[in-house]
Amino acid sequence: MQKKWDRTADIIIIGAGTAGLYAAIEARKAGESVLILEKMRDAEWRSSMPVIAGVIDFAGTKYQEERGIKDAPAKYAEDGVNYCGGLPELWKAMTDEHLKVLTLFEKELNLIPKGVIGGWGHSVARSHTFDGPQVLKKLEDRALELGTVILWEHKAKQLVMDPEKGVLGVLATHEGKELSFEAGKATIIAVSYT
Repeated sequence: MQKKWDRTADIIIIGAGTAGLYAAIEARKAGESVLILEKMRDAEWRSSMPVIAGVIDFAGTKYQEERGIKDAPAKYAEDGVNYCGGLPELWKAMTDEHLKVLTLFEKELNLIPKGVIGGWGHSVARSHTFDGPQVLKKLEDRALELGTVILWEHKAKQLVMDPEKGVLGVLATHEGKELSFEAGKATIIAVSYT
């Protein structure tokens, strides 16, 4: 059991990529204090965005409509289950809410898709293309503007657990020193690889 914490925040997020930064923005808008632990310093490799070449899947958008593509979140969820597996309830939960990301991109970050392309496992074209580095930069700028704290070169090593209360925080290393971070309300793991 951790007795003393080096830092505390309502929400501790592991990973300053697209998922972690988006989570930070939403948590800050809800009034929560947010601290992100990021093991990298180089922006290019701290996110899966370069790997996916700036492609993000959305279903039922005006960009698809403009190209004559008929799609809906429920169809995306069905494709997900059929081609990738997993629980239908999780696919439904994700696709029911995923257009909120596109709304944030458009309204808060002024990020507009450059195009819509097909992709493996999709019954219709729903992969919206963006400038990947620009997405990451704009998300980071917005998260910082809202008051998110990002600690660079802090590698999360272990969750601090309590058998009754669950996850209490995170142990991380920075410059060879182990540090502890208390999560007052939640810990979010937003990394695609380690």
